Amino acid sequence: MAEGAFRPIDPKVAAMILFTVVHGAADVIAAGDPPECWLEAVCDLTRQWLGSPA
Repeated sequence: MAEGAFRPIDPKVAAMILFTVVHGAADVIAAGDPPECWLEAVCDLTRQWLGSPA
């Protein structure tokens, strides 16, 4: 955050939300969904949400 690589956000909140997203994706993958679309969605969400706005 200090170097501008990530937008300012509470790290504890970010960690809890990201854990929930990853856990949810892992559950549906374990249930048989193809992993590719879930992995891509998690990566895209993470980049868009945590990435620097610049």
